[in-house]
Amino acid sequence: MRAAAARAECQSRMRQVGLAVQNHHATHRQYPAGVSYPLSKSDYQITAQHAGISWLTALLPGVEQDAVWRQAWTAHTEQPSGNSLAHDAVARTAVKVFRCPTDARTVGVFDFEPTNTWALNNFIGASGTGLHADDGILHANLNVNASGVTDGTSNTLLFGERPSNPNGYRSGWYSGWGTLRYFGGQLMPVSESWANAPALGAGACQPVSVFEAGKYDSPCHQNHFWSLHSGGANFAFADGGVRFLRYSAADVLSALATKAGGETVAVPD
Repeated sequence: MRAAAARAECQSRMRQVGLAVQNHHATHRQYPAGVSYPLSKSDYQITAQHAGISWLTALLPGVEQDAVWRQAWTAHTEQPSGNSLAHDAVARTAVKVFRCPTDARTVGVFDFEPTNTWALNNFIGASGTGLHADDGILHANLNVNASGVTDGTSNTLLFGERPSNPNGYRSGWYSGWGTLRYFGGQLMPVSESWANAPALGAGACQPVSVFEAGKYDSPCHQNHFWSLHSGGANFAFADGGVRFLRYSAADVLSALATKAGGETVAVPD
């Protein structure tokens, strides 16, 4: 009963975030960019010097976090690089709706800098088949609207679950993918090469698929989708729907992550 309740609460929070995405689309006629760089003084780069505004940060007004959004915007206005005490303060702010209750971790921390902490996130944007492939919906500096999702919004992934890393690396909701300061963890491609990319804080890892059960205390499972629920994980789709997918869907997850791949793939039951 407890596990079922936790799974239901996780789905409820995911629906709230999904609704915020739909409202953003209704207002701006496009989905939020995976990471945007509106205040950078140079061409956008996914680098440690340009923190960027993550898609989750952009959704703060839509999840009743207007005050945190104002803090974030002010911090970016004053220092677009993301390196300031004002950014640190926002990064430490816990946003309950971005987390699943099954994940007991709430704070990330550097082993070598225990005073620098950041609040964690469990909802990771599906970046197609590669961070730079631009074949999904949530990529850096890419604006997509529903008309561009020709595979169908009900058959295209928007974001999914992944528990936080043991140290919170690549598990924070704030700032962009590239910033090393917060080890941004809001975007993840659905590809075998990414799932088996070297993991932060890990030694040699056994090969994994894009979607399989992971180990909560192992950093080797930070680069693929999975959950602490039994048998699968929750995913939000581009039409606002939320579904629980079983791990048997691993073979079609990459196809579901692309917006215009032309694959004849339906969401599995």
